Amino acid sequence: MSPTFLLIWALSWGIFAIPIYTYANRIGQNGGFYVLISLIISPLFAFILVLANGKTEEKQIEEKIKSKEIDDFVKHSTSNQNTLTSNDRYEQLEKIANLKERGVLTEAEFIAEKEKILAPSNINTTELQLTAVYRLYKLIKDNKSKIIDSNITIIRTELSEICVDREKSLQLIIDYEKTFHKNLIKSLIELSTNYNSIKETLKPFIEFGIVNAKYPHELIL
Repeated sequence: MSPTFLLIWALSWGIFAIPIYTYANRIGQNGGFYVLISLIISPLFAFILVLANGKTEEKQIEEKIKSKEIDDFVKHSTSNQNTLTSNDRYEQLEKIANLKERGVLTEAEFIAEKEKILAPSNINTTELQLTAVYRLYKLIKDNKSKIIDSNITIIRTELSEICVDREKSLQLIIDYEKTFHKNLIKSLIELSTNYNSIKETLKPFIEFGIVNAKYPHELIL
């Protein structure tokens, strides 16, 4: 092959690699990796590969937080609790108890809904709170990928800032599970194998009577 042909070939594949690089970055993938694949193998193969891999978990979560699905969840969580009469509250309690028995509501959701019915208050899941939930998720995930528990102190600080009372602590557990489909308490326990360290991390939830002080720190109904 002549040098001219090789140059044209490299430029052509390089041009095709540019949109692949842009698309890969947009869905959270490493664009540079797919440019390398484009140049070594072919842009078509790189494009198929990036489509097959799809969006990263972080990108999906980021989009979910910004989506209308989250907005609808927030509106549902904060809707019309203060207008309930005594009879309405009794009926609502029966309904959520039934939903819990059927497995529709988790324990955390049942506790939060029960407390909102019996003592209505404005538990607002604002965009700022959801950002804090996402930040907490990132800290937990990053810490699990490291040998040293370098993020635990930061995680505890984050928890202390979010969990200022029982209601917000419960709401955090619910938001975390709704957004990431993960149990927050279990995720926090998995950060360490040291009992005292686990207990210190779960301190806000223990102090507000949400989880048992003793391992395995189950939710208190």
